[in-house]
Amino acid sequence: MDTVKQTIAAHDLKEKILFDDITLTNAYQAAPVMDVSKAEKAALTIKYTRGSGEASSSLNFKLAYSLDNGATFGQESAGTSTIAAREYTVNPGGGSSVYVTWAFDVAPSHIIKVSAKESGVEMNYGKVTMILGVRA
Repeated sequence: MDTVKQTIAAHDLKEKILFDDITLTNAYQAAPVMDVSKAEKAALTIKYTRGSGEASSSLNFKLAYSLDNGATFGQESAGTSTIAAREYTVNPGGGSSVYVTWAFDVAPSHIIKVSAKESGVEMNYGKVTMILGVRA
């Protein structure tokens, strides 16, 4: 957790913990909806740890935006030629855990929602800590 907080501080971001060392499942779990209307940039700092004995599982997360104060959410598309929603994957490779920071623009959205799940699990689910940092 200290490495995550150092990353947030290094980029002069205000932080909000979205997931605090939660155990993942194979179904998406939504973090609290966040108001980012006063922000220009945001970053997710993620610590993902595979479950005990797992060698090929990975973290999947989605970022959804709302332009109507959270009444409906849409996801970023995977490109101009497709309407499929984009899903991000974090894979620690040969290790058991990994830290990742991913920055993104929040305009023109005012409300965002992040969801996370784990895929490729054989027996033991892993854990994730995810912090949203915003810069006004």
